[in-house]
Amino acid sequence: MAQPGSLGTVSPDGRSTADAADPAGSGTGDGAPCWSHVTQALCTDGSAINNVIRELTREAARRGIHSAVAASDNRGNVFPDAELLPVDFLTYLSREYLTKREVREDVLVGHLGLRRRNVRRLFRPVAEALDATEGPIVVHDGLLGAAGLATIKARHPRRPLYLYVHNSLSRGYSRRELRRFVSLTDAVICVSGATRDAVAARLGHHPAEAKLAVVHNGVDSVRFHPPETRSGGVPSVLFVGMMTEFKGPHVLMAALGRLRDRGVACTATFLGSATHAEGLALSPYEEALRGDQHSLGEGVTFRPFVPNTEVPALYRQHDILVVPSQFDDPCPLVLFEGMASGLATVATRRGGIPEIGAQSIDYFDDVDGLVAALEALLTDPSRRERQAVLARRRALQLSWASAFDQLGAIVGQTEDARR
Repeated sequence: MAQPGSLGTVSPDGRSTADAADPAGSGTGDGAPCWSHVTQALCTDGSAINNVIRELTREAARRGIHSAVAASDNRGNVFPDAELLPVDFLTYLSREYLTKREVREDVLVGHLGLRRRNVRRLFRPVAEALDATEGPIVVHDGLLGAAGLATIKARHPRRPLYLYVHNSLSRGYSRRELRRFVSLTDAVICVSGATRDAVAARLGHHPAEAKLAVVHNGVDSVRFHPPETRSGGVPSVLFVGMMTEFKGPHVLMAALGRLRDRGVACTATFLGSATHAEGLALSPYEEALRGDQHSLGEGVTFRPFVPNTEVPALYRQHDILVVPSQFDDPCPLVLFEGMASGLATVATRRGGIPEIGAQSIDYFDDVDGLVAALEALLTDPSRRERQAVLARRRALQLSWASAFDQLGAIVGQTEDARR
């Protein structure tokens, strides 16, 4: 998608602005103005980070803004509306990640106020790949993305730089180090107010806190939509997500056992795997869940990870979505998708979930609360339908177009300030 031409930054409406190129670090040759996103080394197409980047670059294309994505050259990443900047993470390392020993080494030198040598080796090929473009750089934090800012900034000192925080920042960052990382950015974009507050708490009272902004995720309510008619019969419950303890599928499994003991009829589907990949062996946690499944009978089924393109139809086959996160989930995409698909939704009141669900979903704190919420929905079709309508109505307010408007305002404001 990148077009050769004049150098410069890109305003939110896609117009380029004259800006002297930096021969040392802003790209040379056919560098083209665009918004460049940096995903993380181990991200696959099923990851939330990549899904967010895909949606943001699609919105950018609709507005005539060119996008590029720096991503691993061996993971089959697909970004239909952006130019792919292949990154060979093996250029300066023998693997695409840091070992525990390398992380410990970096934490030690980071606490001493020195630069992280191993992170620099991980992000150096990213910084080099970005030579092909001009304009804002958005680093999506996942695998030490915040620490990688220093390497990118050193090579591209005059380009606007943003950190996009999707999850909790590494606990290995000291307060002084995190303040230094944030000082390199034009803004830090957080996916929820809860995430912003968590980052602010890590920073302490410091001027860098003024750089924190919130851009909620969104949903494509055309792709994720309710079925024309519900099938009727025994209502069905759905869990979508990674099969890990912090996502809480075991909480739903426990609630299903109690509902069965009470004689409340339902079926349930658990969709997902321990990682965002197909064909992997079951983890011990997944094996334990399968053991609990056997006691509940054929009405409870497991489906391993499937590509995101197949997920919308699966939502429409169910009546109730449960998001039982056992941590401060920043802004789960499954919540948006289930609501847009017209499912009555039940979720824990953790992290950014209440900001997204607002008054349109039911909340619970523990297994007892989930049992009560599910029983009310499973035994009362009219209540279930009311909650489905509220969820869909709320989802329509949470579009990717709105998210991009917020992002564009932040990028535009900071670029104006730089000029």
